[in-house]
Amino acid sequence: MRIISLRTVVSAAAAGLVAAALSLGAVAAPANAATVATSPAAQELTVSPAGSGNQCTTAAPCTLASALTVATPGAAITALPGEYGAQILRGMRGGTAEQPITVTASDGATFQRLETHVPHVTWVAPHITVVLYVHPTAVGTVVERAHLEGAGSFVRSTDVVIRDSLFENGTAIDGIQIKDSRRVTFSGNTVRNYSLIPGNNVHVDCVQVFDSHDVTIERNSLRDCSNSAIILSNGNGYGSSNIHILSNFIQGCTVVTTVCVGGSSIDTREPVFVGTVIRNNTIATGPARIGATPGLIFDRNIVEYFFGCDAPMTNTIVVASRYASCLPQLGVDGNRSGSVTFVDAASGDLRLMSAGDAQLSPIDSGMAIDSRMALIDIDGQPVKDSIAGAHSPITIALSVSVKGTGTACTSLEPCSLSTALGQAEPGSALELASGDYGRVSVSGAGGSAAEPIVVQPANGAVVRFAKLTTAIPHVHWHSLSFTAGVATSAGATGTILDGVSLSGAGAYILASDVVIRDSAFTGGSGDGIHVRSADRVTIENTSVTGFGGDCVQIIGGTGHSIRDNALQDCAAAAVIVGGNADNVLVAGNIVAGKVGVALDVRDATGVTVRDNQLLSGSTRFGDGAAVDANTIAYLGECDAKLSNSVVLAWNAGLCALPLALGRLGNSTPQVLVAREEGTTAAPVDAPEVAEVTEFPEVTEITEPLEAAAAIEGQDATTTSDPAVEVAPVDETGTAAEATTGVEIDGANLDVAEEE
Repeated sequence: MRIISLRTVVSAAAAGLVAAALSLGAVAAPANAATVATSPAAQELTVSPAGSGNQCTTAAPCTLASALTVATPGAAITALPGEYGAQILRGMRGGTAEQPITVTASDGATFQRLETHVPHVTWVAPHITVVLYVHPTAVGTVVERAHLEGAGSFVRSTDVVIRDSLFENGTAIDGIQIKDSRRVTFSGNTVRNYSLIPGNNVHVDCVQVFDSHDVTIERNSLRDCSNSAIILSNGNGYGSSNIHILSNFIQGCTVVTTVCVGGSSIDTREPVFVGTVIRNNTIATGPARIGATPGLIFDRNIVEYFFGCDAPMTNTIVVASRYASCLPQLGVDGNRSGSVTFVDAASGDLRLMSAGDAQLSPIDSGMAIDSRMALIDIDGQPVKDSIAGAHSPITIALSVSVKGTGTACTSLEPCSLSTALGQAEPGSALELASGDYGRVSVSGAGGSAAEPIVVQPANGAVVRFAKLTTAIPHVHWHSLSFTAGVATSAGATGTILDGVSLSGAGAYILASDVVIRDSAFTGGSGDGIHVRSADRVTIENTSVTGFGGDCVQIIGGTGHSIRDNALQDCAAAAVIVGGNADNVLVAGNIVAGKVGVALDVRDATGVTVRDNQLLSGSTRFGDGAAVDANTIAYLGECDAKLSNSVVLAWNAGLCALPLALGRLGNSTPQVLVAREEGTTAAPVDAPEVAEVTEFPEVTEITEPLEAAAAIEGQDATTTSDPAVEVAPVDETGTAAEATTGVEIDGANLDVAEEE
């Protein structure tokens, strides 16, 4: 590789311009034109683990120490693949600030120890397995795209930069420890999984700083280090100043184990630190311990859990705190409480699912636009003053009111909802003033999966709609009320209904990748939630009560998830999944009250049913379902792969040998008694509909035996399911398919629904 200096390029370009001018006769040649020359090419050297001599060529490589000895400023050294063992490098003159020496490690070049005393050397892509040590004389060291695997690092020098590197899987060592140093930048790195040795009192941190000045820690992802992701320590008590912690993802132990014991996400309590700036960080999974140190600025952070709030803070979102001392700071100085949803906190991705979660009404924190500001976020995008945390998606705030006119869409001149949606870009946040917006039908370009448009009430506003019909993709409808239903066309991909309230009518979903969560649906003549011909619809942590049809009906599609919901008092079924839907998860739900069928998934494939409390109505699983760890009030059919479940009653007509009840971890009240008394359990016959009038409320079921004792056994050889009408049999002996017309109130949605 031939390295040409900038001076060489400029000189060559100048000579070319002179020659061109002469050929055109535009100017006379200067007297010294013929003497214009390029600078010498940069020195190129090659090293290998078994190198020798001092030729340092590809054909005759030398050792790394030999190459650094003969290298001149600006030299380029290539390290060939191999195991270099311990490299302790001292006594070489090194490069200069203007012309550093560059050492580039080839793939497969591995160092156990890389200790450098050599100034102004840039190390590119080294793989280090024990330790990286930058000694005091190694001024101007740069390390980039390194992989420290099982290794830690120590910086004891000045003007050091470590960037775009991966530190992982160390034991009883810090990811990076900065001591007795000045002007150190640690940027764009990932540090993860640094564990302690049980019984060893050495605390293990992703980043530890002490006795140092002018240190910048920015745009890093730090997690799963046993003691703390970032700790500013007392050290020898000499003091530290101007530590800037900007735009980082900071987490403690995402899973607490014997080698990652929890500790802190960040700990900056030592009073020997002066002028610390902590800004635009996302701090999660572990307590944040922030001390009121001299000159501290703590601004525009997201903190999942504050251990204490004695330190001053501005423009910060606090999800939870340990002490009441935090409360006076929330609601003033731009601070607020709130919940934030991340893309994947368990794997360290703390990017925002919704920019609205991190929206601020900021105050001036008194910070000038200088090096103390987080100018870019963790992805390299400009930060927004109105967004807290390290992820600052491109967000435009638009103000909307019922009587809004014009196109300004500001708080002083709000616009209509349709106008705002027409102007919105991916990541925009629409703030709705209080009022009744009636029936609304909207369409437009929409947002994106990574940056949805957010439609939500302005701070303190109460917003109501009659009916919403939407064809806009990737819009997050947050904390809104509807009285005549919600309908999405197939074009409304990625719609999110979050914290919404629907009363009197339900939701009709034709779009894929829809999420309904943390919401409440009450009362209506049709279905509570009806999904048709869509894929990957998620319904979670939502209550659906009192509908004349099904609580939830899904027809067709793949990848659906129905989890952690409360479903009750729907006249037909709590959950019915049909139309050859595939790959469906039904988990963690509670079915109670008066429902005809708790769960019917016979016409779906690849269904997983687990951890549900099906306390009312019958179940019809079919032979394509894997059913595990459920409480089942009445088992209507016995073809499913049933395991680890408690069955209170079953259909004796179809379940003479009810799916190995008493085996595969299953239990019935009689099996439980048999296990106690050493006898053989007899099946419970199917009750008639009139006799199964009530099932216990969820809060009253404390012992399955008590619930079953109230159910009188009765022969059920002529009907397979007392809660569902049996379809008539035609002349060919095939049961005729039953269809029902269902309409969502207020919507032109007349369809023949398959059960």
